[in-house]
Amino acid sequence: MTYELVYYLFLVLTGALFCVKKLRSEKLYFFVTLFLFTIYSVITRYSGFDVDINAYASELKSELFSLYYLKEPVYWISSRYIYKITQSPEVTFIIYDIISFILVLKARENMKLPQYFTYLFLLFFPAVMGMNNVYRQYLSYTIFIYFSSLFFINSSFVKKSFFILLSVLTHNVSALFSPLFFALNKKRQISFRSIFLYLCVLVILPLAVGTKSNSDTGTLGVEVYLLVMVALFIFYISSYKMVFNGVSAKFFYYITYLISLTSMAAVFMGSAQSKRVGMYALMITLIPIVKAIEDNYKQKKPVRTITYFILILPTILFSSSLNMLLTQLNP
Repeated sequence: MTYELVYYLFLVLTGALFCVKKLRSEKLYFFVTLFLFTIYSVITRYSGFDVDINAYASELKSELFSLYYLKEPVYWISSRYIYKITQSPEVTFIIYDIISFILVLKARENMKLPQYFTYLFLLFFPAVMGMNNVYRQYLSYTIFIYFSSLFFINSSFVKKSFFILLSVLTHNVSALFSPLFFALNKKRQISFRSIFLYLCVLVILPLAVGTKSNSDTGTLGVEVYLLVMVALFIFYISSYKMVFNGVSAKFFYYITYLISLTSMAAVFMGSAQSKRVGMYALMITLIPIVKAIEDNYKQKKPVRTITYFILILPTILFSSSLNMLLTQLNP
């Protein structure tokens, strides 16, 4: 086994511990988790680069400013300036990793989710594949999760707008998930603006896709992501026994939208594109799933632990994600 895989398994066990135990000090939890995740980042970055990360490392030295980069400038432009200071691809990626960890930790705090959530988020297979391959999308996940958490602390319209824009300009696929901006609100009824955005995205999606991409990043088809989403949706509605109110109702409609979006992406997008939509949707779905456990089960600890391991297991079982943890530099 590689150092990366061994440390990954260590983090899995640490996350499992947080399923049943809680650190009373939130500050201690924050810094301990950030420290452990930073070690993971260092091991990952100095174990060698996977697939597209090699391209990311090469692009750090580029001076080009084509439309491709300007469409998603948050990472492409800022990373070059950071690289000029660090002169190291590994250190540059570690800096971005640490920022992403802080965003997820702050998001968990804002949403008052249990302490294992950050471990589940980082160790879930779309995040593992994101950190080691589709890196801009991984960074966009973390910004979007933080954006989502702002609704739980009644942040200002300007702040929420800033972070959703930041997410979209990090990876444009984030725009497909923007209806959440109007889906989560204080009103008891579902927002007509969110319904309108749901329909707009679903109608425009087939028209916006010009050609199907032939590039691919793994052996799993989008059908696998869709199957996992449907299974999570069944768990969600079963947990609430089909009785939703407030935030749970808003997430019910939003998960329905995510499944519809992923299904349409599978039909109208290329393999790589549709899988990225599926990966993004799965990461967002972690929020309502974790909330469903906290809201509905008296025996939270065993339900948390079982759900945690079921969601983590695919990282080890799927070769696409497992291979990301087996990277090592050639001697």
